[in-house]
Amino acid sequence: MTRRKEKARPEGLIADTSLPARLASPHEARAYVGRPVCRYFSFEESDSPGWYFGRVISVDVDADTAFLTVEYEDKDTEELYWNEFVRWAVTEDSMPPTHTDGGEAAGAAADPHTPDGAAQIGGAAAGGTAPRKRSASAAGLAPDSPESPTPVRQQRTRSASTGVHVKQEPGADGEGGSQLGPQRSRRSQASRGRGEDGAAAEREGEADGEEEDVARPRVRRRLDMDQAADGQPHEATGAAGAGAGAALSSAPAPPADGAGGSRAGVASQSAAPQQQRLSAAAVMQKKWKLPRDPRPAGHLRRIQLINFMCHKNLEVEFGPHVTFLSGQNGSGKSAVLQGLQACLGASARDTSRGSNLSGWVKVGCNTASVALELWNTREEDTAAGQRTVPFRYELYGPVIKIVRKLHSKGGGTFQLYNAHGVEVKQAQIGQSPAKEVSALADHFHVDAANPLMIITQDMSARFHQKTSGSGARSCSKYEMFMEGTCLAAARDTLAAAEQKIARADANLARQQGRLAERSAAVKQLEAKVKELQQAADMRQLLGDVEAALMWSTVRESEEGLKAAKAAAAAAPVRVAALQERLAARQQAHSQLQERERNLRAEMEDTRVAQLPARLKELEAAKREAARRQTAARRELERLDESIRSLKDTKSEREADLQALAAAAQSDTALQSLAAHNERLNAKTQELEGLQEQLAALEARRLALAGEKATAEQEERTAAAARRDAEAALRDANGLHEELAAAAAGGGADARWRMLTRRWGDSAMRLQEAIRRAPPNTFSRPPFGPVGLYLRRVPGSCDQAFAALLEHALSNVLDGWIVNQRDDSDRLQALARQAELGGYRPQVSVAPFKDRVHPYKPGPLLCDPHTGVVCKRVVDLLQPAPPNEEAMTDTMRATLMSFLLDNGGAASTVLVEDRDMAQWVARGGLQHWDVWTAYDLEGTKYEERNSTLITNVKAIRNRGMCKVDEVAADTSAQLAEAARQLAARKAEAAAAAATHEAAVAALRRLEGEATDLKKRQVALGRQQARCTAELSTMREETPAAASEALSAELMNALTQLGSQLQQQASARAERESELNNAAASVRDVEAKLAQARLDGDSYLARRDELVAAVEEVGQQLAASARRVADTEALLAAARQDAAVAQARIDEYESKVEASRAEAEKECPRAEGAAALERVKEAKRERLRRDRGAASRSPQELEKEVEAAVSLKALRAWVNRTERDIERLEADGNLETIRARADEARASFKIDLDAYKAVQKKVKVMRENQSLREVKYIKIRDYAERVVSAKFQQYMLRRNFAASLALSHGPPGRLELSVRPTNQQEAPSSLMQLSGGERSFTTVAFLLAVGAMLDSPFRCCDEIDVYMDPTNRKVSTAALLEYAWLFNSGSQLVMLSPQDSKTTQECEDALVKKCQADRRPVPPKDFCKILVLQPPRE
Repeated sequence: MTRRKEKARPEGLIADTSLPARLASPHEARAYVGRPVCRYFSFEESDSPGWYFGRVISVDVDADTAFLTVEYEDKDTEELYWNEFVRWAVTEDSMPPTHTDGGEAAGAAADPHTPDGAAQIGGAAAGGTAPRKRSASAAGLAPDSPESPTPVRQQRTRSASTGVHVKQEPGADGEGGSQLGPQRSRRSQASRGRGEDGAAAEREGEADGEEEDVARPRVRRRLDMDQAADGQPHEATGAAGAGAGAALSSAPAPPADGAGGSRAGVASQSAAPQQQRLSAAAVMQKKWKLPRDPRPAGHLRRIQLINFMCHKNLEVEFGPHVTFLSGQNGSGKSAVLQGLQACLGASARDTSRGSNLSGWVKVGCNTASVALELWNTREEDTAAGQRTVPFRYELYGPVIKIVRKLHSKGGGTFQLYNAHGVEVKQAQIGQSPAKEVSALADHFHVDAANPLMIITQDMSARFHQKTSGSGARSCSKYEMFMEGTCLAAARDTLAAAEQKIARADANLARQQGRLAERSAAVKQLEAKVKELQQAADMRQLLGDVEAALMWSTVRESEEGLKAAKAAAAAAPVRVAALQERLAARQQAHSQLQERERNLRAEMEDTRVAQLPARLKELEAAKREAARRQTAARRELERLDESIRSLKDTKSEREADLQALAAAAQSDTALQSLAAHNERLNAKTQELEGLQEQLAALEARRLALAGEKATAEQEERTAAAARRDAEAALRDANGLHEELAAAAAGGGADARWRMLTRRWGDSAMRLQEAIRRAPPNTFSRPPFGPVGLYLRRVPGSCDQAFAALLEHALSNVLDGWIVNQRDDSDRLQALARQAELGGYRPQVSVAPFKDRVHPYKPGPLLCDPHTGVVCKRVVDLLQPAPPNEEAMTDTMRATLMSFLLDNGGAASTVLVEDRDMAQWVARGGLQHWDVWTAYDLEGTKYEERNSTLITNVKAIRNRGMCKVDEVAADTSAQLAEAARQLAARKAEAAAAAATHEAAVAALRRLEGEATDLKKRQVALGRQQARCTAELSTMREETPAAASEALSAELMNALTQLGSQLQQQASARAERESELNNAAASVRDVEAKLAQARLDGDSYLARRDELVAAVEEVGQQLAASARRVADTEALLAAARQDAAVAQARIDEYESKVEASRAEAEKECPRAEGAAALERVKEAKRERLRRDRGAASRSPQELEKEVEAAVSLKALRAWVNRTERDIERLEADGNLETIRARADEARASFKIDLDAYKAVQKKVKVMRENQSLREVKYIKIRDYAERVVSAKFQQYMLRRNFAASLALSHGPPGRLELSVRPTNQQEAPSSLMQLSGGERSFTTVAFLLAVGAMLDSPFRCCDEIDVYMDPTNRKVSTAALLEYAWLFNSGSQLVMLSPQDSKTTQECEDALVKKCQADRRPVPPKDFCKILVLQPPRE
């Protein structure tokens, strides 16, 4: 399809106002695929300017930014940011079938949707929007292109993306400033599909753009750096300076949130529902009626004040250029400015006229209203130059009316009206009226709080004030300069962005630490997974090791058994051989010993020198042997005699035993036994009688103990009753004495003593202290005790019920009532100050009331047939003051409410008996809300959770009731007291008698208990004696004596038999000794005979025998050693044989047990295979060792065999099990692997997010640095311009002036002013005259105001301190500024002076323009209004 051009804007072209200004998420842009777009390409963007229609075909999201791809009708495509799409999007029903020709659109309005308006907004502000994703040359500037130090626009229009109006002023030298804005580029040939001709046309267009760019760029009103502070994508950074600077980039980007990743960006402003908006087509079709003499959009038309400050109804219509409002002080001139500020959204503090807008409401009125009308015309509607496009023209028309209503009690509302006077509702504008007013002010570049836009007299008065140091006033000119040039907003935005970046850096640092911890945790989990994988391999190998261990145990046991059997087989042979050897050696040794003995005996016999001695010895031996023979014979004879004696004794004992057995069967023995049994039975019966008597005495003792305890309790009860009766008697006696004294003329003192007796001295003293307390001590005076203010209703009940009434209210009668918690604390403090001893008042907080709680009135009828009446507590009492003073209704209501709430007076009744009380407690009077009852004994009955609760508490006071009236005439009370005294005396006497009877009974029981104890002791002794006698009699039974004698005879026989055996043995030994002694005699006699026969041959033989004995001795020693050695070997061999057999037994049991255990695990073949696998694993492990290369195969196999030994395998199993248990302590392999995978994936996500955020923070930091550089350049540029303007204005009065800025902190602005004919400037501006200072103020404000682009300016009495000369010069400067330098805006001046000077200055301006051949101001250039004092 070819492009066609139309000469005018397509009829019915409607912008799509339903689109949100921003997106909450870039992905939301996908919902707008297919939406129509109508885009105007200017000459700077295309060689064929005009309207082009297309549709969104796709959406791409990159770096949290949405790019909408638009395909036009010629199949050319382009990518737009969201703000550009909103700018060019149109509604579906407004899509025209043809295109228009942009060549004839010069007369179109400066609307964003008109050709010329789009050329101004889109073409001239290409850098004001975010760059497209196509080449940088097509987007405006490449990232490395030189960027403008200030956000500028080459035409005086509003940025469609940011709502910022910019302007350029000449430099300090008065000439036009250097080009600050970027070069505009046309649509690139690559994107538009044209060739070299198009490129040439584009270069030509760029040249035209450079020529047009010489126009004055302006410093922007507000540096919107919020988006950049949140962090722009890198693509948006490059073109930020190409248009409105990095601070003006409007592409939505997510802010850095530290480690938390990116956010979706600035929240979009939610639009109102589509059905609540006006149809755009219907609005466009509405024909607005254009008022007379229309002015450019943003100008002031009129303002009306109703009940505002000093005005009841004031209307002011503003002139097209200058409005001079004159009037006396107090005429309400400043109120016009305050009304203007109020309508434009300023607060009371912004105006320095109070802290609340409610103070602006006229005195005596409830509400005030201010109505402000602003022009909202289009360019074609006015003859003057149009500064800005109208604000929502289709909704408001050529005039916008703002109504601000204020209320005297605070608060206010906004209302908006269109040109026809119809109110525009919130549903139509999509936001609140207050926000709409703020949007309108932003649209027209109006800031009601800017001190350079609306200059108040307070600001002018404080301009030259200066304090020492760095106070706020010393910085006022600096802040005025910063706010007037809009640099303060840029500075604050930069500071906020720096804080955000710092927080992002801190968050990144924290996240980096967390990521390091997460990385360490992931590595730890991975290492754990590896270890668990090793644990799995170890577990698999562990099975082989355990199987190998089982069968290795069997194999080792079998080998041990085999070795033990081999050792046991050789042991018997060795033992037999050693036994034979030992026998032979022992025999040889014995032979040697025998030979030695023979030789020695023979040698002894051959000693001739000793022969006589030998003979004597033999004689002596013969005599000794004869002596021993004789002794043995004698001992033998003695033993024979002893044996005969023992035999005789035994015969006698046996005869006695037989005689005893015969005697036991005789009649005499039986009679003796029967008599003994009778005596035994008699003693037994005696013992049983004693035991019964003891049991009876014990029973009586226990009974006496119970009676004694009862008597003691009765004695205590009687004693307490006696004490109570005596106390009651004393009370009755004292009461009677006091009443008697009162009857005798005691008067008030007697009454006071009566009250003190009832309620206590401390309570009465506290009441007196309350009466004397300062008036403001309590919020309401407390009163108490409560019973002091209560009286029993006369005739309501008798004395018994009166005592019961006091008993039922015992918990509240002594209390005190206060109004609030603070009064309770003060009352306690007052009690402490009064030094009442230990008395502490019982205080209850009960807010004072004027009415009593509602309750059913009495009397209570329990039985309508019998008419029985229950006495309710509340019906028995009435409030009454204790003294003569009156009792207020509040006290009465509070007192009765307190009794109802705290004393249960309406829910408690007094009855006569227990049955009635139980009937009431179980709900008998529930229709009266009565649930508690007291009987005449003082017992309380109530039901809780279906359980009847009884509280028994005796009535202590049965005398005069505390709530009885203390009357002036005490005769009746005295009689009652006398009666009570007599009754108390009788009760005291009865109580004393009862107590004495109880004491006597207790003493009688104590004496009986003492006697009983003595009898128990005597019977106990008799029982012990009888028990001993019975035991003796049982031991002396005749049968028992016979049995004992028989046993004694049997023991004697046994002993005699034993002695006979011993004597027989001794006789045999003596007989053997006798025979030995006879043999010795014969032997000695033979030796003696032989010794006598021997002769001289003994000497030679003796020598031979000595030599032989020596030789035999040596042989004997050697033989002894051989025998000992052989014996040792034999013992060892026998021990070895025993050990071998034990080992065989042990190994056999071990083999059987280990084989059975191993076969349970696996067969032997599998065990052998497992052993081989274990050996192979060990070989592999040894090969992996560093020292494996230095081992030989034999050494390797040796280590493998050592590793599979039984001990090594056991150690291996234990070590492996411990390692597996340690590795799997935190979980199994699957769990840890899952945790590791999850941690790894989570760490990767966080790491990617961290890197993305880190990249964005880096971009943010780069953008921030770029903005700071641009901010400094803008600030320096503004300083140069303001300084040059200030010097120019001051030269009008022949003053040399300079302006010096110090940006601190704190920031300072120093003005230096001196007459041109003086060399030195005054040290302070305060040394100038009032007029000179005021002119200096005007010059400074005009110089700073040159940087501000606003549709109107206001000055309030800035000439009040000027002399006529300075006033004239200042007025002339203001008028020249209004016509020659800022003719497109309004100037409103307020002054208490007359208008003569203004008229003269206007005439002078006309003459100057005529002389300079400049356009002359129109007749309506200066509109002068004189404000009269306010009138009703």
